[in-house]
Amino acid sequence: MPFDWLPAHVILTNNSGVHAEQHGEFALTAILMLNHNVPAMVSNQRESRWHTIFGSPLRGKTLAVVGVGHIGGHAARLAKQLGMTVLGVRRSGKVHRYVDEMFKPDALGSVLPRADFVLVTLPHTGETGRMIGRGAFERMKPGAGFANLGRGATVDYDVMREFLDSGRLSGAVLDAYEEEPLSASSPLWQTRNLILSPHCSSSDVDKYVPQTLDLTFKNLERYMAGRPLLNRINRKLGY
Repeated sequence: MPFDWLPAHVILTNNSGVHAEQHGEFALTAILMLNHNVPAMVSNQRESRWHTIFGSPLRGKTLAVVGVGHIGGHAARLAKQLGMTVLGVRRSGKVHRYVDEMFKPDALGSVLPRADFVLVTLPHTGETGRMIGRGAFERMKPGAGFANLGRGATVDYDVMREFLDSGRLSGAVLDAYEEEPLSASSPLWQTRNLILSPHCSSSDVDKYVPQTLDLTFKNLERYMAGRPLLNRINRKLGY
């Protein structure tokens, strides 16, 4: 595991939740772009091609959130406000107030065919690497939209490109990559119906650092008082 090299007495925490509001709003932005065919319009613009594409409102459509943590949960809340049905996939299977139906990862294959949009917000662990691969893309509804705001290594982007090129996916939005900065030679730059964000969807320039410091000082107080720390990392899970 990634933290095995650290002594057992070392306690690790993270700032999970600090960026949920900004990240969740970006997730909704991605879903709205996908619903209104913005990736395809951007591709047509680059090619100086006039092609009218009509859409329909989000209300009544289904979003699958793969990885319902702070980010996925906030995205689910915003999606519900727009009248969407939300399906969730999380390791624990624990219910979430803004998710209509929750599933464990072994049920992913039955969730994907029901979704008009698939939002991935997974951490990268030994269990999630390439979790969204060929089998997952094959199970997605024809014409579905796809967004990955988690970690690049959780999705097979080569397979995703195939499905975008064939039209099986109507569009995609990505914010994380295995290689960052993304190489100028990456085929992702030239993939049609794909919008790339340079790993900045969680950045809140006004609140991110102050909220992270607040959490750090709060944990210092708890540590000195002998109380359990917030956001303690589970070494076995890797996050």
